[in-house]
Amino acid sequence: MNSRTRALSARRSLIAVALLVVAGGVSFACAVWLNARHRPITYDEDGLPRLTWHRWNAPRPRVPIVLVAVDTLRADAVGPYGATPSPTPHLDEFATNAVIFDNAITAAIWTLPSFASMFTGLYPPAHGVMDATHKLADEHVTMAEVLRGAGYETAGFTAGGYLAKRYGLDQGFDTYRYRSDTRTLRESVDQAITWLGERTDGDAPYFLFVHGFDPHRPYRPRRLPEPPPGYDPPELDAAIRIRAELDQGKPFDAFELGELRLAETTVDVKREPSFDDRFWKWVDSRFATRESMHFAWREESRYPNDVDWLRRLYTAKVPEADEAFGDLLAALAKRGDLDRALIVFVSDHGEELMDHAMIGHTRATRSVCNVPLLIKPPHDSDVAPQRVKKVVRSIDLLPTLLAWLGLQSPHVQGRSLMPQMRGVDLPSMPAATFGTRHPENSVRFRGFRLVDRSVTRDDPIPKLRLYDVRVDPGERHSLSDEDPVTTERMRGLLRGIEHESRSLAFALEQASAEGGDDQALRELGYIGGE
Repeated sequence: MNSRTRALSARRSLIAVALLVVAGGVSFACAVWLNARHRPITYDEDGLPRLTWHRWNAPRPRVPIVLVAVDTLRADAVGPYGATPSPTPHLDEFATNAVIFDNAITAAIWTLPSFASMFTGLYPPAHGVMDATHKLADEHVTMAEVLRGAGYETAGFTAGGYLAKRYGLDQGFDTYRYRSDTRTLRESVDQAITWLGERTDGDAPYFLFVHGFDPHRPYRPRRLPEPPPGYDPPELDAAIRIRAELDQGKPFDAFELGELRLAETTVDVKREPSFDDRFWKWVDSRFATRESMHFAWREESRYPNDVDWLRRLYTAKVPEADEAFGDLLAALAKRGDLDRALIVFVSDHGEELMDHAMIGHTRATRSVCNVPLLIKPPHDSDVAPQRVKKVVRSIDLLPTLLAWLGLQSPHVQGRSLMPQMRGVDLPSMPAATFGTRHPENSVRFRGFRLVDRSVTRDDPIPKLRLYDVRVDPGERHSLSDEDPVTTERMRGLLRGIEHESRSLAFALEQASAEGGDDQALRELGYIGGE
């Protein structure tokens, strides 16, 4: 190590410690930040993150890469994570040849910033997509851009919503199609299969991204599940009518959501009164107590059968996504690509189903932050199917894929999971989840998870909630009052990550303004010259 490198390393360590001290993260957190060899970010003489690219290992043969994302899918809703009986036979079979990450943590609790993080390897404060009005800026380098620069043909098929082109997530895709009239993985898979069928053996290697909203609200299965035993709400007569219409082949739109105005305890649906009307008024009367953007719900015990019914509706959507996933795998197998492809199955966030007195994904609860993540390597790799117990992050996905191919990685906050996939026990890293437009952020480190909530004077939910997930996986008992030292140390970790992210965002903005980032990309061949 030369003197310049030693000086840079010393400055980086000092800056990291300073950030943690300012944030309140004392010795408990310092060891994490001082573990510099696992941190791709370096700092310049002004204390700003240096925009660097890293080559992980020698280039590898270009294999097909397939990324399948099912929106709003809880980890515990699928067979590989313990759902019984399993609603996901195709994913279960896929998992027998995959690395299963038992504790994968999303970077954001809702779709837009979560996918922006997945595609860039950056936390939301670093990439800047924090609200529904934001767009991923052009200066950020995405997964598709790097792969396209490496000779891949890139294609994305999504269910629209926050993945529409206007949000900037299409950067780097040669083909990017989204449907605003559908929410399902089935539609995206069908488009992807058509696209695969148009390719020939001589074509470039491909990166295929496929996405669907299947279990997202409103929970709208093709077939209604059986109600709980003895459960007969007033709305069930309409549900029976809808089921009869389904049997006759009529389209099912029973749960299309209009404008839900919980504060006024009214529902304004822009059509004639229907099951939509009654269903959402029923949800409102049973559970909702405040405005729709910040759900706070009454305790589960008051309406156990209603909660059971909602969970059954959600669960009934999961097999539909699994069936589409199975068809995609079959199409890859037919092409001879299934064995040789690197395939990732993931979700952007989970869903609360009254686990903690709420429905949806507007709070940073464990049911929302924990997501399924499975990676199937090519059949001739040195990675064996296994389960990884340590916490990993959605921001780790980009550096992992690029490390697999031996490609240079852009400035990222994630790290490659390749060592762990090969059985190397790396030091734990803190995993943050940001609410962005919602009032809760969280951080998971080792056995603890902290939720930090921005509260108003009348908010009944505690500002800080600390859980030891090793003994309290359901997060029923907060330790924030009993263990204030650990609470503050975890809070320091969270603030340190946020501070680092905002510093990196500023550095990216400066580099973009000066053209330095473009020059780096041009030298690496990712963008063309004059």
